[in-house]
Amino acid sequence: MTTLAYRDGILAADSLTTCGGIRVTNQSVKIERFSTGCVYANCGYKAEGAIFRDWMEKRMTSHDVEKPKLSDCFEAFVVTINEKDEYVCYHYDSILEPDLITEEFAAAGSGDELALGAMCMGASAIDAVNAAIRFDTGSGGKAMSMIPKRYSIDSIIPGVKRNLTKVRKVKMGEPNQAGE
Repeated sequence: MTTLAYRDGILAADSLTTCGGIRVTNQSVKIERFSTGCVYANCGYKAEGAIFRDWMEKRMTSHDVEKPKLSDCFEAFVVTINEKDEYVCYHYDSILEPDLITEEFAAAGSGDELALGAMCMGASAIDAVNAAIRFDTGSGGKAMSMIPKRYSIDSIIPGVKRNLTKVRKVKMGEPNQAGE
């Protein structure tokens, strides 16, 4: 699958791509930058990452964009800088509602428990992904990272600044909206 880790404004991911349990490449770039400057990465199917990116880019100019249907294994982090110049991380699952990460770090994907454990002991996001690469069979290649550029949060995630009730604050490990 993949390991994503977030800490101190840095989003990190491994670079392994698999298909049916077969390693395809160790050189995949899984972190990208939106036109607004924020960064994102996803776990799950690579094609769903492109669908998510296109959907988010369309939402930056129009609030009436239909949500695409994504598989249950889809997860993504979006990292931006708010109006107070603070890093902010949002977690998305297949429901495509932003969940504000309130912890100082977060992880997702097949190596998420390894990454969370490493960050709990003080590791950076990059070191946490490296720990997952070492021990998780679904992670591999090398750890890559990116930080967001300074842009308005309102231009990145429309409606968040104007209506914060639509953003659910969560701590990693809480049940999702389906109660899982």
